[in-house]
Amino acid sequence: MYRNLRFSIHGGRICTVIAIVFTGSSGNRRTPYYYRTEDGAEVDLLFERAGRVDMAIEIKRSSSPALSKGFHAGCEVLKPRSAYVVHGAAEGRWPASKGVEAISLRELMTVLVK
Repeated sequence: MYRNLRFSIHGGRICTVIAIVFTGSSGNRRTPYYYRTEDGAEVDLLFERAGRVDMAIEIKRSSSPALSKGFHAGCEVLKPRSAYVVHGAAEGRWPASKGVEAISLRELMTVLVK
């Protein structure tokens, strides 16, 4: 179902770099994973805390990102406490879709250290 990022990081170079940065920012409070199913559900990065999916994160370059059906399908199955799509703009936070917040990399870093 999902794999620990310590053993496997997938995606483009930008996703890999951001995933490594996020993993370092979250410390030992959260365990990072990548999620993908044969049905096409996919989440670039998710964090588990205390046995439950704490965050689902989709990473996009665009400053006006569009979420894939795969991300929504993954969130439907995983039921994370929070879901984010990281956008390419320097700042900004807004509702991207029901239950998913668009957020800049900088702002997500502050969320992760909490």
